[in-house]
Amino acid sequence: MSKGKAVAVDRDREKTPSVEELYDHLLNGVTWTPTRFVDLDLLKELGLDSDIEAMLEHLKLPKLLTMAYTIYKEVSCQFLSSLEVTYHNTPHVRQGWGKIKFKVNGRDYNMNFKDTGRVMGFQDLEDSSLPKCENLPTEL
Repeated sequence: MSKGKAVAVDRDREKTPSVEELYDHLLNGVTWTPTRFVDLDLLKELGLDSDIEAMLEHLKLPKLLTMAYTIYKEVSCQFLSSLEVTYHNTPHVRQGWGKIKFKVNGRDYNMNFKDTGRVMGFQDLEDSSLPKCENLPTEL
């Protein structure tokens, strides 16, 4: 069992929490630790670091491996508690596949997925795909 904070098991799961309830839970009920997408030490220990590095380079996402950020708890709680995500039902590649809405410091924001990716430093991979693996062995 996790040694983290207790989870409210008796909460009414049919009711959608309000923005204020979500904010309070995020601010007071969640442990905030510095963020990083991967555990570099673990990858190195497992001997996967160079493979993952090469794969992300091929996918044009090399920054994903080393992104680490300071915690901005107040702003993060505002963002996460007000976040609304809309996905397009049909392919709208030029519009960014969907959008997010959120509120920070009393101001409303709207961003499509492409703009969100640009802000995060990701390259638009509209025309890319994973390589096809042909003629692979069928037996070990």
